[in-house]
Amino acid sequence: MQPLELRLIHAADLHLGYTFGGLPARQRKILQNDEPRLLERLVSLCLERDADALLLAGDVFEHERPGDDTVNALRSALQRLEKAGILVFISPGNHDPYWPDSPWAETRWPDNTVCFGPSRSVFDWKAKRTMVYGAAFTGKFEKVSLWDELVPAPSERQINLLCLHGDVVTEGQVSLYNPIRKSLLSTPHLDYAALGHIHKGLKADPAWPYERAAYAGSWRGRGFDETGPKGVLEVSIRKDSSTVGLPFAHPYRPENRTLNLSFIPMSDYSFLDVSLSRKGDMFTAESILKELRSIAADRGVSFDHVLWRVRLAGDQGERRPAVGQLAASLEAALFYLELTDRSTLRGEKIVLSEHSLRGAFLRESDRAMDDSTLFELAVSLGLEAFEGPLDLERFFAEPQP
Repeated sequence: MQPLELRLIHAADLHLGYTFGGLPARQRKILQNDEPRLLERLVSLCLERDADALLLAGDVFEHERPGDDTVNALRSALQRLEKAGILVFISPGNHDPYWPDSPWAETRWPDNTVCFGPSRSVFDWKAKRTMVYGAAFTGKFEKVSLWDELVPAPSERQINLLCLHGDVVTEGQVSLYNPIRKSLLSTPHLDYAALGHIHKGLKADPAWPYERAAYAGSWRGRGFDETGPKGVLEVSIRKDSSTVGLPFAHPYRPENRTLNLSFIPMSDYSFLDVSLSRKGDMFTAESILKELRSIAADRGVSFDHVLWRVRLAGDQGERRPAVGQLAASLEAALFYLELTDRSTLRGEKIVLSEHSLRGAFLRESDRAMDDSTLFELAVSLGLEAFEGPLDLERFFAEPQP
């Protein structure tokens, strides 16, 4: 008997229609315009990798009622896959739940598209001897698991897939977002669970305990809580003929069933949140740029397309970095920059721990850190005031010609 084989592209949390509202107009527009290119890249990837199916595990749209342009862009992309004979399975999530007037219910999707609805259901993909289990969110929250057990039970005579949006929980944990139990992911003969909702892909995490389940993560970052490369997973499944039709003593037999996952980056644009530290040496624009280039290379992202949040740290001796001047010098070389000063001056570390008015003042200053020259002056004046009378003329005297 021939082995059963399947090649899939697993994506989730596309959040089509996201506007990047917290960014300046220029960067916001660029990232919004990047969305059609990402859809094109996703379609091209499915075609190039000769995928049998695309699994979209929820939050395909950012909103429950996306604009017509957004819906039509997705529909056009799926039509291209239809022409290539590639199936698409969608399990709507909490951002884009399946409602009677949602695009999932009202739009005429291509014939290759299976959008799971309010009731848990199973698609019998006879051509590939594959069963696909799925279900949709029907609101912002799903406190009860959409699938607590797979019915009918997966058979060893076929490939069995689960496509679902939700939170993987441990025993006793609760979630508002479709709690997915360990027992579900450990179901005998379940070959792969394509999950969505967690924007950080978790299969690569050494602590991730599930051999046959993965979060693809989001296909692009949306802010500084979603840093680093983002993308999709290429999934290949093979069941050797020696396993088909035979009962398994153990639900997973790696010597007879193989599951291979490959991460594929999608977006050129990435968010990175970093701290740069110096001890004694002053920060310069050149030294910062050199370090940021190195960080981008280490993280596997395109330096020219990074949105940076950078904190300057370390002991700066007698003077704080001129953050405003540094930012002005750096902005021309960076796509986007948020620069803040978290460095300390000589002696501040000692003062910070003091149980005194001086220590309390500096701790409050540290919490309220501002990037302005005026703030730096205020801190300097405050510390000097604890040493004796202030010589204000020294600070505010008009410069002599």
